[in-house]
Amino acid sequence: QLLQFPWLDAKLKRRCIEAGLRAWCLHRRGFGCPHPDEVRAVSAELATMGVSHRTFVPVKETPYEVDLAVGNRKDALLVVSETSRNTLEPVGSTLLQIKHLQDRGWRCVVIPRKAWLSLMPEARASYLQTLLSSFRQQPTSIGKL
Repeated sequence: QLLQFPWLDAKLKRRCIEAGLRAWCLHRRGFGCPHPDEVRAVSAELATMGVSHRTFVPVKETPYEVDLAVGNRKDALLVVSETSRNTLEPVGSTLLQIKHLQDRGWRCVVIPRKAWLSLMPEARASYLQTLLSSFRQQPTSIGKL
């Protein structure tokens, strides 16, 4: 708390922080998907394209949930809003989540929520096809972003 909010005059008791985090997690049903409507839209587009996938896949022994798992391998599409302004690269907790998923063998590709919402419906299939092709280019071993 003091590292993130050094200007605060009061230090919250640990039980208050834990109770607040617990209430937030219960409200969201875990750390799950922050953008379920967009994930359903991407899923519908993938289904139209005939791409085998699963939605809202919990990752064992982690608090994470993969938005879309493509095929039978550990290929993940993550719909995120936490990206850098100019490059749409993941930052912050999204970057940490990707690193944790990569450590468990997942290959992650980010769908910036802002970019997805700005696409015309007829352009979404080609956008997803481009993203899916990046799975073929990524090595299966754990690598850097």
